[in-house]
Amino acid sequence: MIEGNSAASDGAPASFWRRFWPPALLGLVGVASLPLVILPALETLMGLGRAPTHSLALFALLALIQPALLVIAAAGVGAALAPKLGFTSYLSRINLRASFASQLRPAIATGIVVGVVIVALDIAVFRHFRLQPMGATPWQAIGQTLVGGVLYGGLAEEVMMRFGLMSFVVWIGARLYARRHTADTALPDGAFVAAIVIVALLFALGHLPAATVISPLTVNLVLRILLLNAVAGLAFGWLYWKASLEAAMLSHATVHVVFAIAQLLGWS
Repeated sequence: MIEGNSAASDGAPASFWRRFWPPALLGLVGVASLPLVILPALETLMGLGRAPTHSLALFALLALIQPALLVIAAAGVGAALAPKLGFTSYLSRINLRASFASQLRPAIATGIVVGVVIVALDIAVFRHFRLQPMGATPWQAIGQTLVGGVLYGGLAEEVMMRFGLMSFVVWIGARLYARRHTADTALPDGAFVAAIVIVALLFALGHLPAATVISPLTVNLVLRILLLNAVAGLAFGWLYWKASLEAAMLSHATVHVVFAIAQLLGWS
């Protein structure tokens, strides 16, 4: 099966704690950005009578608990499994290969391409590109796209979906594969591709609950959310497999920079 390692470039092994705390910390930073994104929408919903009239601070606190727990759990899963599966994380000193500098251009380029494709699909297929989220002015919307997308999307979601969930799905595949093959048989690429697709679909499905808060789900809206987020999830999963967790994070953040530019240009 796969024989990865958690050694740094100097050969020193990285402990579980050393592998755990960098993604956990980055993910929690992303979670901490959520109030900046959700408070304007919550305030608007409360004004419309579509949300309980409790303290906004209480809502913000409650909104942080679940993703914070998920980030911590995912960081633990990734720290335990990623070294065995051949995945790379530079901050966690897992399976270090080429320098991260060599991954900067491919990660950013992938993010730009994915961002442009999503905006183009949104306009061409769904005749929609949201310029102004609920409760926000145009400039606030751009700020929310950057803060929420770069920090929560680029950090927290990648820790949860790629470092945690995708590592877990590949590990399950490796366990199933090992039952039918000898111990020295390498896990086929198809197992990683399958994990990328599964996690991309789960990543897309995970965006549906938030959409129900803003508006009733329609067939068109569900298809839009699933297709556009799945496209992004496939790209981020591929980068996690072929490059590193940090490359997936950078690409995810770049996609939201593209969205912000599209908003600035006034596409709607």
